[in-house]
Order: sequence, then C-alpha cells, then structure tokens
Amino acid sequence: MRVLTTILILLVIPQACQRQNTSPNTPGKSQRDVITEKYPDAIMPGELRLTPTWHAVGIEIPFSGDANCNSEGRVYWRKSPDGAWRNGIDLTFNHKLGLAWSSVYPLEPGDSIILKVEFRDPAHDSKGVLEGTAATLRMNLQPSGGRTYYVSPNGRDTNRGGRRKPFRTLAAAADSARPGDIVVVRGGVYREGSLFAGIAGSPDAPIVFRAADGERPVLDSSIELPKDHHGWRHHEGQIYAAQLPFDWPEVASVAGDGLGYGYVAQDGKRMFYYKSLAALVDDSLNAPRAFYCDTTARVLYVRTGLVDQPWRHAYRIAGGRYGILFEGSRYVIVQGFEIAYYGEAAVAFKRGATGNVLIDCELHNVPWGVLLKDVETSGNAVWRCTIREPGLTEIPWSSVKASGYPRQGIMCSYAGWGNSFCYNEIDGFFDGIVPLSWKRPDDLRLHRDTDIMYNVIYNLGDDALELDGGGVNMRVHGNVIRNALTAVSLAPIERGPVYVTRNEATYMSMMFKLNVGGCTSYGPAYVWHNSGYGLNSGNGIAMIGLTAEQYSGVPCTNKHFANNAIIGNVRAVRNGADGNFLDYNAYWLVDGSRQGSFQWEGELYRSIDQFAASTGQETHGVYANPLFSSTPGLGQIPWKGYLDDQIGNYPLQNDPHDGDFSLQPGSPLIDAGVLIRGVNDNYSSGAPDIGALEFERDN
Repeated sequence: MRVLTTILILLVIPQACQRQNTSPNTPGKSQRDVITEKYPDAIMPGELRLTPTWHAVGIEIPFSGDANCNSEGRVYWRKSPDGAWRNGIDLTFNHKLGLAWSSVYPLEPGDSIILKVEFRDPAHDSKGVLEGTAATLRMNLQPSGGRTYYVSPNGRDTNRGGRRKPFRTLAAAADSARPGDIVVVRGGVYREGSLFAGIAGSPDAPIVFRAADGERPVLDSSIELPKDHHGWRHHEGQIYAAQLPFDWPEVASVAGDGLGYGYVAQDGKRMFYYKSLAALVDDSLNAPRAFYCDTTARVLYVRTGLVDQPWRHAYRIAGGRYGILFEGSRYVIVQGFEIAYYGEAAVAFKRGATGNVLIDCELHNVPWGVLLKDVETSGNAVWRCTIREPGLTEIPWSSVKASGYPRQGIMCSYAGWGNSFCYNEIDGFFDGIVPLSWKRPDDLRLHRDTDIMYNVIYNLGDDALELDGGGVNMRVHGNVIRNALTAVSLAPIERGPVYVTRNEATYMSMMFKLNVGGCTSYGPAYVWHNSGYGLNSGNGIAMIGLTAEQYSGVPCTNKHFANNAIIGNVRAVRNGADGNFLDYNAYWLVDGSRQGSFQWEGELYRSIDQFAASTGQETHGVYANPLFSSTPGLGQIPWKGYLDDQIGNYPLQNDPHDGDFSLQPGSPLIDAGVLIRGVNDNYSSGAPDIGALEFERDN
C-alpha cells in the first residue's frame, strides 16, 4: 500500500532545526533530564490540549527536544465508549514554537471521542503516549421547561410578552428572557436593529429567538425612495440628488448608525459607494450604479447612465448598522429570520460572544453577511443560512478592488477559536468566506480551530475561500464552489496547519492561490482530495507574485498537495517553488495539450514526466482526462466587466450545483492515489482514488 510519508516528516521551518548543546549527565537529575542528556535529540511531549468545536477536535501538544527534527506523532481515536480505533492525521511539528498540532474531523455535534497520541523518535528507544477524551460542542435547539414569549409588529414593549399581548421589539423580549426560554417572533417588518448584549443561556438551556411557524419576520432598516419619488434634482453632469425622507423618527438612534457605512440598492441591486461627492463626480473607478450619501445633510447623490434618470428606479438606503448584534451574549439561538439592508453587516458577533447559533436565516443586501470580531468571540455557529448580495458582480473587479471596500459573505476580523460556518449558501459577494486576518500571526488565540464545511459558494468576484493569515487548525472540508475567480486562497499561510480536503470547485483563474508578492508563507497547508475545473484562463496550483529571483527573498514553502484532480486551461502548476511538495495529483488541460503545462523555479516543462524527472515533484502524478461524470458549466458570469476579454465560448448553466465530479468507470484516477492517515483510510477498493469523491463509495 502506498502511504504518504514526505508530508509527515517535512513539516518544520528548517532554520529552527539546529542541534542544541547539552551538558554532561550529573547526579540528582530527573529522569526527563537524564534522557535528554543521554539522547539530546529525544522529543519530550508535554500535556495533551484538546479544543472541541462543533464538528472537530483540535489537538495541541507542547514539546521540547527533537533538535534534529526527526520525530513523528501518530494520532488514534475512537468514538466512546466502544467504537473501533481509527487513524487520525499525524502531528505537524513547529520546532520554533515547540508546539505540535493535529485535528480529528469531520465529526458531529455532541460526539464523544477518546484519543491517544503516540510519539516516535529514533533517538530514543521508548515511545511516549498521551491519552485524553473530548466531546464536540452541542446545543439543545429545542429547550423545554422555560417560558415562551411573543413578539409582533403590532405589539407593545409595555406588554408582558404573552401570545395575546406580545412585545413590539426583540430587545424587549431579550430583556425578559432567561435560560431555556423561547421567544416566538411573528411575521412582519421590524425596523429596529436588535442588540443582544450580555444575555446568556447555556448549552442545555439556550435562549431561542425563532420565527413563528409558517411566518417570516424581517429585520430591515432601509428607507425607500420609490420610482415615483418627485424629490430628485439635477446636480451636475449625470449626477442627481434627493433629500432622504425619513418617515420614522431618528433613524440613527432607532436602527443604529449604518447610514454612514454606505449601502444603497437600486432596484434591489447594490450600488458602488464613493467616499466623497468629488469622487462621485470624477468617477475615476468607472463604476455603474454609483452613489455618495451626505450623512449630515441626509442627501443622496447618484450617478446615472447617459439615457437614464433616477426616478425610473427604486432606491433603498440602509439606515441601521447591524440587523442583529451578539455582544458578549452566550448560548443564544436565532432561527428563521430574514435580515436585509444594513450598513455594515446583517449579523455581527463581538466582544466575547460565545456559543451562539444563527440558523436557517436569509441575509441579503448587506456589505457583510456575517461579521465576527474580537479575540474572545468564540464557538459561534452560522448554519443553513442563505447569504447573498445582488448586483455586486456587475461592478468591475478593478473598481471594487481599488475602492478598498471589497466585502464578504462571512468575515472574521481577529476572532477567537472554534467558530463554525457550515451548510450555508453564499452568492454574489467579492469573497465568500474569510475566516482569518493577515496581521498578528504570532497571537495563537486568533482564528484557531475554525471549521468551514459543506457550504455551497458561487458567483464570487475574487476568492471563494480566502484562508490568508495565521490560523492554527483551520479545517476546510466538503465545500462546493462554483464560478469564483479563485477557488481557495492560501496567500499567505503564516502559521498553520490548514487542512483543505474534499472540496469541489469551478474557477476562472486559479484553483489554489498560494502566495502574493512581498509576503512570506512558511505555514503548513495540507491540500488533499480536491477536484477543480478551470472555466476560463484557469491555472491549477499557482504561487502568484513570485519570480525566479524572488524565491529566496519571499518564500512560499511547506505546502503539501496530494490526491487532487485539476482540469485547467493554461498551466497545471504556475510559478512553483522548492520547499513545497506535490505528488499523486492528477492534471488535465481542456484541450489535452501537454505543452508548457508545469512551471517550477522559473522553468517550463512540457510534460509531467519531464517535470518529475527534473524537480522530483509528481513522481507518481497523473496527466490524463479524469473522466468526471459530467463537465461543470460556467453558470452566471461574475465580474463581467473584468472578464469580457477573457471569456471564450463556454456553456452557460445557471445552476450553482451543476457539475458532477464523481468518477466514471474506467477513470485513470481510480486506485491511483496514496493513503493519508486520518483522511482516506476508508477507501473502497485497492487504493484511494484521486479527487474529491471516492468512486465506489460516493457513486
């Protein structure tokens, strides 16, 4: 059986692996000291630290020794109390920090597991074993025994919240709710943003805010200028202005200060936000449907087309900043809401919000769908939500990028551990999910043990999954991506480990983007069992921003690719660099060409055989048509203004779920992969298959 071994031992920063000086053995030393002096390279593990999340358990172990960097750490686990033992993913060692990491995933909420970690060091005859138990996070979504309150647009906050005399606002209900209580919210429009500050349930007795059966409560802070609005006046050129008619009092105090964040929709589609009236007049970014809002005078300025007038359109101006703000709240569930037209985000988690769940909600017409901030904001979940931004993909990519205001479906800004984004559908943002921030990679509290699983993400202007930054134990698994410029960005990975497994994607430019010029990317990333199809000028694995002269100065290393299947249109590998490891991957160019398919250290190789012989990469790689069951379609063309000159005659199919990456009988990818412990142990025939889907099991 082929077993992937290079990934297990080449995980460290080379500069940290220098042999340490040791002192001679002396009486009175502890056994640990004696072993360390007798075997100066022996590894000495510390405590087993386990971080359970909703769908995984993260592993961290401090260690000392192992100066020659030759130790291995094997992970085993089983479901308690009597499940069979299974392999886990082998440890990743960071000798500079003296920490080792791994993950057990995917799991289900409430799973209890038993783990053991076995250390092996050739410098020391004995084996070190650590054992522990953990249970993934869980919450009772249907608590019983508490009170039930009601909220209705026709209620009053002076009421007691009963069925016949409901509250008027969610805030009033939040003030009354206690652990285990349920707040039933009737259908209708609620203008107020809802602040859940400091309210707390528990995993067994959360506080639940849910839509009444068969009804849809809508949180919407917008002010509408209808098509027949007669308050427009000509300002200059193609610029028109209108006074905003606030028909409900004190928008800033009632709905928040979202007006200053600049969100306006024309006929339900996002408009481009200029930061000043002068910039709108100048229109240097050449953006359609552009506007500027004078928040002091409350005047809206819009730029129209040459033969267009603003009174032909309906406008909605966001008044509030957030639809729902979880601020320091714990174990609160929000289910079944529609949240739209807020200036910064539909939903935000801040200041230590922990263990909250947003589920079955529809979020739209917002710069950010979901925003998480602050290092103590941890263990929150966003599940089964539809998050969409109409009209953004009609604005040129260059305009959005230059504006400094690209926005995401889900964004983490220096958030904490254990946040979970699963089973969501995200459509039309610049980036889909961004779980990391670039700065502060040495703060190991940030963004650790984050799970991104089983989402459908499509029509993205830039990166569907932007994993850039310093996250530890980032797990990205089972996502379906359609029509993104880049499917997965790892540019850079400053800390790691990051695991990218079993994802499917159609993309315009790159399946995997590994670096950006000027950034170092030392952190380990493991990219295993993914399938991709390049729709346009698509490259497979691209280390962008590097030239041959930059490899030593701006390194991108420690990236590991195995068992991936990639169809592209330009190069299978672009700007590859030593210090990264590629093997057992399958490639194919749409036209079947082998010319110039692989670029490594500035050299072009005409075939995978030449590439392997010259570089040592892909010695077991495959260049062949993978025989996917059906070829994915292009779908709706995102960023049309940017890509008009690049898009050829590709089939247009509008279903984001279109494309079947399962393998046909006779595919050269069947049994062509390599065993990776803890990832593909349950393969179905002679050896693991290459690609996201195992032939016999997943067909």
